[in-house]
Amino acid sequence: MRIASIGKLLLLAEVARQCDSGDLTGMELLGRDPELLVADSGIWQYLQVDKLSIHDLCVLVASVSDNVATNVLLKHVGFNRLRDLSDALGLTGTALLDYVRDHRGPGDTPSFSIGSAAELCRNS
Repeated sequence: MRIASIGKLLLLAEVARQCDSGDLTGMELLGRDPELLVADSGIWQYLQVDKLSIHDLCVLVASVSDNVATNVLLKHVGFNRLRDLSDALGLTGTALLDYVRDHRGPGDTPSFSIGSAAELCRNS
């Protein structure tokens, strides 16, 4: 089923994993990418600053489900790393599939992320 912003938790987990391993640093600055701009949730789209640290982007994603911050982090981390994380966690029906988009066209995935309620609850 479509799980909307719950898929962002996979992104945050992967960023945390990479920061913990030293592959990323929370202080690294990432800039807004005009190709990844999207409306709806979030506040970075209204701020004047064009670059934020990875740490600050994670705070925006975690606190206000910021779509622009999500897309910038996602581009930096990469879909392959998220697939590797899902595999390592044994997730077969839960995945972050695409960038957040204002509109989904015929060539886009049907949703941002998908998940299985049974799978997400199995270890609770």
